[in-house]
Amino acid sequence: MSETVFVVERVDGKWDASCFDRRCGGWGLHGVGGDDGVHETENSARRAAAEHRRELAAKRDPSPVPAVVCPTCGHRNVPKERR
Repeated sequence: MSETVFVVERVDGKWDASCFDRRCGGWGLHGVGGDDGVHETENSARRAAAEHRRELAAKRDPSPVPAVVCPTCGHRNVPKERR
C-alpha cells in the first residue's frame, strides 16, 4: 500500500504528495492534502501522505469486477440482458 502513496520534490522546490490507490474510488492519480497535494515543505507532504495511508488502511478493497470468463472452468458469463 505504501507504494501507492508517495512524496516527490518538484522542480520549483515545492513537494507533491500523491496517491493512485484504487480504494480511493478511481484508478487515477490524485493529490493528497490541501491545494491538490502541493506542499511548501517536505514535512508537510510526508504528514499528509502518512495520514492518507492511515485512511487507506481503514478502507476495504473495492469489490472486483465480475469475470466474463471463469478462470477455473472457462464458463462464459453472459449477462441476463443478452440471453
